[in-house]
Amino acid sequence: MNRAVMIVVGAALSASALAEPQDLDVFTDFEEFSPNTIIGDDIVIGVSPQTATFTGPGQFAGRIGDPALYHSGVRSWMSLEQSESNILFETLASDVQFYARMDPIADGNAILTAFDAAGDQIGATETIVAGDEFRLITYTGDIARINVINNATNVPDGMFAIDDFGFSVVPAPSTLALLTGLLACSPRRRR
Repeated sequence: MNRAVMIVVGAALSASALAEPQDLDVFTDFEEFSPNTIIGDDIVIGVSPQTATFTGPGQFAGRIGDPALYHSGVRSWMSLEQSESNILFETLASDVQFYARMDPIADGNAILTAFDAAGDQIGATETIVAGDEFRLITYTGDIARINVINNATNVPDGMFAIDDFGFSVVPAPSTLALLTGLLACSPRRRR
């Protein structure tokens, strides 16, 4: 296989890998939310104890007909202008990945911040501004919640969207003990 073909194949594989975060316990592309959820109703993804709840008065999941707000498919999670929402994890999340974008013609930004159970910030605050393409956001740590503030002021063009959302949970202590025990018992190669 020549180099040009390998680059094209590699790029295609990379693009498909980015559409759905890999090796995560829970994933949604929000396509299952049809018709749209009611604005302000909690949205739960996953199965207990591995759930994430999207909550806030100005949020919903579904479709508004603006392809700029869908990373894949025709639906996403959206936050209305001048609203604050939270994504709450039933079991602490160890890894969270999703794509985020402001409406391209919005007049503001969105601020994303992750927190642990004690309320301490995890990682950097992410600022998503209008005009940016979808951006992959990742958080790693013992994540209890992600706070989303949409500062846009123009109605109805100030929407903020999250799509292709996935996360893994922090393993339970008993699972860690079992894995540690298995590793200790595994045969070791002699030199």
